[in-house]
Amino acid sequence: MNNLELPHHPPDTTLVQYMSPLQIESPDAEPKLAGMEALLSKMLPERMWVSKGQFHVQYVSSTPATTADVRKLETRLNKELKRRGAHRIGVCRTRSQLFEQAFDEIIRQVTITCDKRGKLLKRIHSEIRNRIETYETLFQSSNAYGVRSTLRGNSKKEDLRDRIALLERENKELEIQIEQEMAKRANLQAGHKKATLAGKEGHEMHLKASIEEYDGLMKRYTDKVRVSFEEKKKKKGRK
Repeated sequence: MNNLELPHHPPDTTLVQYMSPLQIESPDAEPKLAGMEALLSKMLPERMWVSKGQFHVQYVSSTPATTADVRKLETRLNKELKRRGAHRIGVCRTRSQLFEQAFDEIIRQVTITCDKRGKLLKRIHSEIRNRIETYETLFQSSNAYGVRSTLRGNSKKEDLRDRIALLERENKELEIQIEQEMAKRANLQAGHKKATLAGKEGHEMHLKASIEEYDGLMKRYTDKVRVSFEEKKKKKGRK
């Protein structure tokens, strides 16, 4: 492990029981483990850090657990969940981390009692962890897809709003043009009606003048005939 990757402070507390830290010369100078300690080190990796220029390593404890240790583990788990504000439902990384630590501690306890059972439990735990990570990846992908879909939907909504606003403006302009054309049509109708009335009045006046002229001619002709008839009647009476 690169020295730059090592933390420069002791690790945070964990629910897994570890032995007391050991001071080593370098990350490559770890002490050789055997038996149960070596097996536990493969299943649950050691913790290493740098403090004041000195390298420290801490291995998982190989001390068997008692019934009191199990009850203590449950108590510590509940306290940590409460202290760190873990959510009871839904996706919560804090809650997941704490339960992972509790499961690792149970694996440690079972392995010390029966190494085969501990290995199988570790294998089952790894499978469950991989499955949960897969579900989390799918969940995040679904969320990302949902966000992209929402953004695309919002973009389409904005385009539709702009299109609606444009059509409303065009509709308003067309309404104004229609009103103008209707006003022109009304003016034309009024002018035509006025011209029609003026023409009709002129025709009636001409007809009236023609009738009056005809009546005058007829009256003069009738008077002339009557005068001629009376003159002829007088002449005949003299004879």
